[in-house]
Amino acid sequence: MKRWKVTFGLFLLLFALATTVACAETKEAKMDWNDRTVIFAQPGETIHFTYDVPEDFVVTKEEWLWYFAYTDGHGSFGSGSNDDEYGATHFESYTYEPTGIHVEWDGKGSISLSANEMVRIQLRLNGYEYLYAYVLVADPAEYYTYEIQNGEATITGYNKDLLRRKVLIPEEIEGCPVTTIGDRAFYDMPSGIGEKFYIPDNVTTFGKEAFAVSAYLDAVRMPQKLTKMGEGVFAACLQMHFLEIPDSLTEIPDEAFVNCWGYGAGRGDYSVEQCIGKNVTKIGKSAFAGCWNMGRAWGDARLPEKLESIGEGAFQYCYKIKSLEIPAGVTVIPDRTFQGCERLESIQIDGDITMIGAEAFDGCVALTSMPLSKSLNLIGADAFRDCTALTDFQLAEGNTHFQVQQGALMTADATRLLTYAASAPQQSFVMPETLTQIDDGALKNLRYLETLTFSPIFSDYQAGMFENATGLKTVNFGEGTLTAILDRFFKGCTSLVSPSAFTGVTSVGESAFEGCTAVQSLSFDDSLSNIGTKAFQNCTELESVHIPDSVTSLSAAAFRNDVSLTEFQMPERLHTVSASAFSGCTSLKTVTWSKYLQTIEANAFENTALTEIIFPESRPESARMRLRALARWKASSCRKI
Repeated sequence: MKRWKVTFGLFLLLFALATTVACAETKEAKMDWNDRTVIFAQPGETIHFTYDVPEDFVVTKEEWLWYFAYTDGHGSFGSGSNDDEYGATHFESYTYEPTGIHVEWDGKGSISLSANEMVRIQLRLNGYEYLYAYVLVADPAEYYTYEIQNGEATITGYNKDLLRRKVLIPEEIEGCPVTTIGDRAFYDMPSGIGEKFYIPDNVTTFGKEAFAVSAYLDAVRMPQKLTKMGEGVFAACLQMHFLEIPDSLTEIPDEAFVNCWGYGAGRGDYSVEQCIGKNVTKIGKSAFAGCWNMGRAWGDARLPEKLESIGEGAFQYCYKIKSLEIPAGVTVIPDRTFQGCERLESIQIDGDITMIGAEAFDGCVALTSMPLSKSLNLIGADAFRDCTALTDFQLAEGNTHFQVQQGALMTADATRLLTYAASAPQQSFVMPETLTQIDDGALKNLRYLETLTFSPIFSDYQAGMFENATGLKTVNFGEGTLTAILDRFFKGCTSLVSPSAFTGVTSVGESAFEGCTAVQSLSFDDSLSNIGTKAFQNCTELESVHIPDSVTSLSAAAFRNDVSLTEFQMPERLHTVSASAFSGCTSLKTVTWSKYLQTIEANAFENTALTEIIFPESRPESARMRLRALARWKASSCRKI
């Protein structure tokens, strides 16, 4: 079998045959300190290794080791290695007197390789591993597809039958330096291929989605002259933990690391700044969205000092970030930038932010305080939605666009309420009379505010206005200003106890009072005509409710699971009781029937204690018997009627 010899020391020799006598061409190879060197060796080549020792480093002992590694698929042999891609360990020690900064080994050992075999050369100094080189006996053209233009090579694809877990990118092909990894060159690599990449420094460009969707990619030795990466370059590389971003890179493109779940969770517990790169000035849209483990080490998200621009959704759902420092060069926080960063607790802004985009901090449920800069003039919709731990806004002195009253963030003229800090400690708040607009979601999730009073003229009420305001007990509306209780208006207001009477309300929307577990009684006047689905569902303390005769139907699940309700008088003109309207009202014993009742839908009285139905005197006995039978049929538990 044809084998090539690798001799290292002052010279590492590759012989075409064991009997070859001819002198080989010499290739100079510099082993970089704390880095990897990759060499594609040709038959008959001599590799001359050198390395530099740092000025403050004193060498007392030099040890060389080498490990076999196969790339043609037939596995490894021997034992003594921690990596199953390597075979037997060969070890020799040499001692020498240092001769200065430039040091060459005086050389003694030798091994042999076949085509498509690889060896790892490893140097230890003073007992510690510092220098590595990979030597592969192969022609790069067999491993990769490529294009050559203007004397530079671009790798466009790979041979899946030869490539294995460790991928070595050659410095040159056909004598031309490899400068580019092309678009989708290593896209969607299958299991067993491309877990680790070693890329030489002359590569300056990664194309669009060059390594994307390679679920088993774990590490990439980044070229130190890299200046450009394409969109989605590492998108959805789920197991990739860290890249040492070179100082030459100043821009992270759109979706560069989107959904790289493990990014930032490497053995070194890397900071967010390290994951981004210290010289980066621009981060593209969704660049790190879905990088769940960024900030895992300390939770510290100190963004690079030179950063000037952040794209929309750049850090969406980076769950592990706890603290955030935004450098002075950043002036805009775009839409959804930190949306869903659910462990984010604190923010430091070093510069002067002029705009906070829509949903920028939406879902940051641990954020307790929000600084607002002097020049801030625009805050987008739902910027602080579901920031349920927020206690206050720290408005910089001199800001002329906004004002803060207690936990309320409003425009400077107090005509618009943007949001109210959900965990502000104040227990009562009176809306200013100048207020004409309240942003959607501004009053949701209020934890400690108990009493809220609106001005006599305010009427701009919205669906879900007080949803999950668990601390709210009393809301005072201006007389005649509340004409409809919209969908989810008080949903989840578990402390709401009053008002008990509503006048002038024409409709109660879907789930309007759902989950209001402290409400005991409700009353509506004859203005009411419509009740929505689940309007009073799960009002577990509701004992009495007055529905006027103007209501003609009860929607599905209207009073479902109201376990304290003992009796109910149907409105006189009611003709329909919809499905599950009183289902689960386990204390309901007595219902006064409507004389116009025609329809009782499925499960309307399921799982109730109904024992008595009171019919109007005007109903004939035959009608009473029919409705009694209908009630029994629609509610199998009502056998004692």
